[in-house]
Amino acid sequence: MIQRILIALSVLVGSSAPVQADATLVSDISAHRIGITSSYTGTELLLFGAMGEGGGDVVIVIRGPDQDLNVRRKGRVGGIWINTEAVSYSGVPGFYAVASNRPLAEIASPRVLRRNGIGIENLRFTGEATNADAPDPFASAIRRRRAENGLYSLDEGAVSVIYNRLFRADIPFPANVPVGNYNALIYLFQDGQVVVGETKPIIIDKSGMERAIYIFAQRQPALYGIFAVIVACLAGWGAAQFFRKR
Repeated sequence: MIQRILIALSVLVGSSAPVQADATLVSDISAHRIGITSSYTGTELLLFGAMGEGGGDVVIVIRGPDQDLNVRRKGRVGGIWINTEAVSYSGVPGFYAVASNRPLAEIASPRVLRRNGIGIENLRFTGEATNADAPDPFASAIRRRRAENGLYSLDEGAVSVIYNRLFRADIPFPANVPVGNYNALIYLFQDGQVVVGETKPIIIDKSGMERAIYIFAQRQPALYGIFAVIVACLAGWGAAQFFRKR
């Protein structure tokens, strides 16, 4: 008798529980390391994967490396343009790209996007003023300038979804991309909410002779400066001798 009651209760509880879509996500990236040489003019990475039977919207965010920045504003004082204000920020990504299968406004509400830091306007830096009525002009200038230089981008429609299960996206990296550690964050949205996410690491580093020179400059800056001066002097002297003979 007790066993029958327990079985009946379990059936009732199971029938009252909401049915949730299959919120699974599997993804990968074509390369986890990008080598920069003297001939590097930019590249693309292929990010692909599959989601569960429930489908959904896919948003990809690639960011890194975080930097510390001092932003200065010039003002005219006594007829001379000088730096009048300065603000320091930390946690500023050198590169930030967002790709999605449809417009972000159709995927989630502004509050959800803001909470997850998705979108250039929702990107926040440590030290930035958070007053929504009076946006921080210095932080806005960082976003605007880096978007103009191709380092911050938003491509709504770059993610292709096939059969409501498979997805892929080609993420471009410009020639001026900074070296360092990156993260590719893949979000699966259902009904306007993030239901699952994955993170894939990416390393962008110099390779070959450029890497050797870069490491030498970082570890021995004084010797690198002396070496650069000697090379410049020898190059100038050699050019002078060449044109003198002609």
